[in-house]
Amino acid sequence: MNDINWDTAEREQVALDLQDSAIQMIVGNLLRFQALLTLLEKGRTEEAINLLQRTMATQRVILGDLRMLMSRISPAA
Repeated sequence: MNDINWDTAEREQVALDLQDSAIQMIVGNLLRFQALLTLLEKGRTEEAINLLQRTMATQRVILGDLRMLMSRISPAA
C-alpha cells in the first residue's frame, strides 16, 4: 500500500469535502430507501417509482463526487 504524505490542512479539507457532500447524501439516500419500502408496503407504486428515480439520480451525484475527490488524492497516472 502506498503511503500518501498529506499535511494536516489537506487531510482536513478532504474530510470536510466528504462530510459536506458524499456522506450526507448517502445518509439521505438511506432515509429515502426506508421511505421507499413504506410506499411499496402501502401499495403506492407510482410514488415509489418517483422516489426511486430521484434516489438513483442522487446516487449518481454521489459517485461523481467520490470520483472527483479520489482524483484529488490519487497521483496522476
